[in-house]
Amino acid sequence: MKKFLLSFFAFASVLFMSSCGDVYKTEIVKEGVDLFTDYVTAAADSWTYFGNEGELGCLIYQDFEFPEISNKVMDEGLVTVYFCAREQEGNDFVDRDHPLPYVFTVENEHHQVISQNIRYAVERGFLRVIVEWSDSKTYLQDDMQFKVCIMSPGK
Repeated sequence: MKKFLLSFFAFASVLFMSSCGDVYKTEIVKEGVDLFTDYVTAAADSWTYFGNEGELGCLIYQDFEFPEISNKVMDEGLVTVYFCAREQEGNDFVDRDHPLPYVFTVENEHHQVISQNIRYAVERGFLRVIVEWSDSKTYLQDDMQFKVCIMSPGK
C-alpha cells in the first residue's frame, strides 16, 4: 500500500508540474515580448550623494528618465540593468555586461579591500542607479555605462 501511495503522489506531482510548465510556456509563446534596449552613461560629476560619508546608509545615485517604463511594464513586464565594464583578460581588453545588482571588491585609500555594490530601482517613467561601498564612503572617479533592457508583454 505504501508503494502504491508513493507512486501515486510521485505521478500526481509530475503531472501537476508539467501541466503548470506547459501553461506558462503557452502564455509566453502566445503573447510574445516587446523589448527596448538603451545605453546610459552615469557621468562621474553628476551623482547625487545621500547620507553622510562614513555613516551607515551613505550612497550615491543618478536618475534617468525612461518613458518606456510604463504602467504595463511595471505591472506585467521586466526591467533589467547591466553594468558595462571594460576588463583586462590576459593582454587584451574585453567588454562585459554584468547584471545588477553587481557586487565586487575594490581597494580604498588605505589599501584595504572593500566591496562595491551597484544596484537599481525602477518606477514608472524612470530608473535610479545606486552605488554604495561597504565602508560607507564614496570612491567613484570615472563615468559608468549601463545597458537598460525593458520588456513588456507583446500585443
